[in-house]
Amino acid sequence: MTGENVYTGGTVVREGTLEGNTTSLKGAIQNQSALIFNQVTNGTFEGSIQGIGTLIKRGQGKLQITGDCSQFTGLTVAESGVLNVNGSLGGLIQILNGGLLSGTGFINSINNQGVVSPGNSIGTLHVNSFVNQLSGTYLTQINDQGQASLLEVAGPAVIEGGQLAVQTYPGTYLKGMTWTVIQAAGGLFGQFSTIIQPDQLKLAMVYLPNALILQALGNGINTSCLKGNALKVAEYISQEDVFSSDFMEVFEELNTLSCDPLKRALNQLDPALFEALALTASDTTRMINRTFIDRMRYLRNACDCSCAYQGTGAWIAGTADFIRQNRSQGLQRFTTANEGISIGIDNWIGSSVLTGMGAGYTHSNLHWGHSMGKADINGYYLGAYATRCYKNCYLDATLLAFVDDNRIRRHLHFAAIDRRAKIAIIAMGFHRIWDLAVFGITASF
Repeated sequence: MTGENVYTGGTVVREGTLEGNTTSLKGAIQNQSALIFNQVTNGTFEGSIQGIGTLIKRGQGKLQITGDCSQFTGLTVAESGVLNVNGSLGGLIQILNGGLLSGTGFINSINNQGVVSPGNSIGTLHVNSFVNQLSGTYLTQINDQGQASLLEVAGPAVIEGGQLAVQTYPGTYLKGMTWTVIQAAGGLFGQFSTIIQPDQLKLAMVYLPNALILQALGNGINTSCLKGNALKVAEYISQEDVFSSDFMEVFEELNTLSCDPLKRALNQLDPALFEALALTASDTTRMINRTFIDRMRYLRNACDCSCAYQGTGAWIAGTADFIRQNRSQGLQRFTTANEGISIGIDNWIGSSVLTGMGAGYTHSNLHWGHSMGKADINGYYLGAYATRCYKNCYLDATLLAFVDDNRIRRHLHFAAIDRRAKIAIIAMGFHRIWDLAVFGITASF
């Protein structure tokens, strides 16, 4: 049906498909099958729709619904063009790639794979539940008066990725301004993958339990006096789009600092601090490994590789060392005091082959320079070792598995920020050493 319809009675679609546009489809429609609005041009439907069928919006024109269609409980599919709801529409609306949903009306449920843009400019679209798929875009408009297009969700809003696109009206946007773009009484779950924002305004997405807020940032951290790790940290923070409300406070305080205090603050946030954990783990693993090697060396020297005794032995050994690392090549200054203990049991096979198993424990106290934090590290080790010796040569082998329990406490203190952060990191791995000695010349690999 494409011609103009002057019929004022009701229409019932029991079977098949009824296709038309706002010129031909009017009045009260009972849809039990399939109803298609094919809008080549813009049009307004002022009637009502009920039933459990399928409603399809097709064509590049806009379909504006101003009537009461809240009793429709079927599926609405926006294939292309604009579906503009300023009245009410029940059931589930599925926005496909190429379709756009807008308006200030009341909708039951939205599943977005295309574009959802509340309002007719800046305005509020009401919905009971909302899901944004990975291919979906949520488009909001904001102005310099703090007003924004808002999706008001009575139930849950689930964000499974996709894009948040922001359009701005002309005006003066000041640092610290905020806009609420999604309000979900039933909870906000998930996050958008990316944000598309105007070049002249940097916005941060702040996710709250029941709302998504945009906040205008300053021009970013001044990096002109920075270098090294401090510069890398500043660049990373300035590129971030997703901020918790807690980190937003940290970012704002960084923007207040002059050059030298800013360097010190960024070094406190520097992830290069954690390189000290890896260096400490490597050192303590070698400490325990060395007790295995020392055990094999002791037994070789005791019998000069011609042991008449063949049997089982047990041993225990203590070990300790100290590391001091000055600031160098991006590493922050730190000191570590390490101590540990090893135990083992071994057995001679013949007079020249020794095999054994051992276990170990280490404790490390790590302190970063400038009171930036400390860590307690407990290391647990289990390994095996073996040696094959001859009169003038030997071959040692060790294999050690380790688990490190790192308990880190950091002090962040700059501007108005004075916080103590705690984190636990579990690290694990393997370490092996081969020692080959021939006529006193030793090679390790």
